[in-house]
Amino acid sequence: MRRLLERLTMASREDYEKFFREADVDNSGTLTFEELLTILRRNGYKQSEDDLKRIFRITDTSGDGLISLDEHMAAMGQQPPTDHRKAAMRAVFVEFDQNGDGFIDKKELKEVFGQMGTIMSDDDIDRLMTLCDKDHDGLINYEEFLDRV
Repeated sequence: MRRLLERLTMASREDYEKFFREADVDNSGTLTFEELLTILRRNGYKQSEDDLKRIFRITDTSGDGLISLDEHMAAMGQQPPTDHRKAAMRAVFVEFDQNGDGFIDKKELKEVFGQMGTIMSDDDIDRLMTLCDKDHDGLINYEEFLDRV
């Protein structure tokens, strides 16, 4: 049984790597959104482009606008748990960063908490911003976010 599970795990890992290499048409070792979109469309994925952009941002745990093989494998569940935590935290940040500018502002905080069913007053939001916004620019960046979760 253990050998079968190992073979299945390796087969899926090989499939994920093959998918990545097929998508990486310029052989750069990373995927752009356009490369990912092209292969997903070719393979019949029907999600909207906005949904795919959201998935891309979540998968891009480094925030550099590219998906590395490691990021791809983590998203596919093929990386160690510590890598999953980074990916999960990036996904939460992206959910809060609703306009995709790389920062969370007061309006986004209030909207996301409201979507979760938690109504926060402006004073509550201000206190949360004070706790998280270390450089006092009125925005929470990814590093500030990670320091508080």
